Amino acid sequence: MTQSLTKILISAFLFTGLISTAQTVQDIEGNVYHTVTIGTQVWMVENLKTTKFNDGTPIPTQKNDALWDALTTPAYCWYNNDSVSNKSTYGALYNWFAVKTGKLCPAGWHVATSNEWNDLVDFCGGQYAASSALREAGITHWTSPNSDATNSTGFTALPGGYRMVAGSFSQKGGCANFWTSTEPGSGSANYRLLMYNSTEVKNLTFSNDEMYGFSLRCIRDLPTTNHETLDNRSTISIAHNTTTKELTINCPDSKASVVIHNITGAYVCSYPLSGETSVIDISTLSAGVYIVEVKCQKDSVYRKIIIK
Repeated sequence: MTQSLTKILISAFLFTGLISTAQTVQDIEGNVYHTVTIGTQVWMVENLKTTKFNDGTPIPTQKNDALWDALTTPAYCWYNNDSVSNKSTYGALYNWFAVKTGKLCPAGWHVATSNEWNDLVDFCGGQYAASSALREAGITHWTSPNSDATNSTGFTALPGGYRMVAGSFSQKGGCANFWTSTEPGSGSANYRLLMYNSTEVKNLTFSNDEMYGFSLRCIRDLPTTNHETLDNRSTISIAHNTTTKELTINCPDSKASVVIHNITGAYVCSYPLSGETSVIDISTLSAGVYIVEVKCQKDSVYRKIIIK
C-alpha cells in the first residue's frame, strides 16, 4: 500500500461519523474556543490564550530573557512578547510550572495527559502518520511545503513556535509544541511536537527544562457517575502479538466488547470480552491495516494494528 493511499484511507476512516464540530467554550477571561469531537474525545480547536488561572488569579508574565530562564514558578508569554501579532492566532506560551498547577483550562476541561494524546494519535493513524491529520493545511501559517497536512480531523494544529530556556523565541511557522499534563518523573515534563515537514507526532520528554514556553490544547473532562470516572483508558491495554496472531485485551469493564474495523472504517468483526483479560485469535484476518476498538459502556479506546 502506497503512503498516499494510506493517508486517503485514514482520512476516510476519520469521516465515518466519529468527528463533529461547532460547539464553543469560554475561558475565565471570555476568550471563545471552538471545539471538535475526534473519536470519543472533545478538544479545543484553538490554542489556549488565557492570562488568568481558572480561579481568577493572574498568571505572571515575564519579558526579560534572563529572568524567564531563572523561573521556577508559573508564567506565560506571547511569541516575541508581541500579543498584537500572536495572541489571536497562536495563543500563549506557558511554562511547565503553569501546567502543573492544573488551573489553566476552563471548568470541565483540562490539559491533556500523555495517554490522551496517545489515544488521539492512534485514532489518527499512529505516531508516524497522525501529524498530517492534525495540522492546518496550506502555508498561511505553516512554513512551506507543509504538503502532507490535511487537517482531516479539524484539530487545526498551528505552528506557534516556542520560547527556549534562555528566553529567546524560535520556530514560529515551523513547529507546534504542546505540553501534556504528564510528569514522567521528578523534574521532567512530557510534550508533543508536530513539524511542517513530517507526518510524525513526536512524543518527547524534557528533564529539568520546565521553563520552556509551549502551546496548550485543552480536552474536555469525561462525565462521572457516583464520583467514579467512566474513563477506563488508563487501565485498558491492547497488545498485538504478531507471531501468534492474537490480541490480548486487558479491560476492567465487564460489558466491554471488541470491534475491528478496516482502515476505511468499515466493520470487519467483533468479539465479546470474557473477564478482565481476553485473548482473541485474529489469524483469519487478511493482511492489512485495522483499527481495533475496545467498546466500553461510556467510552471507546482505539488502536491501529498492522497484519502482515
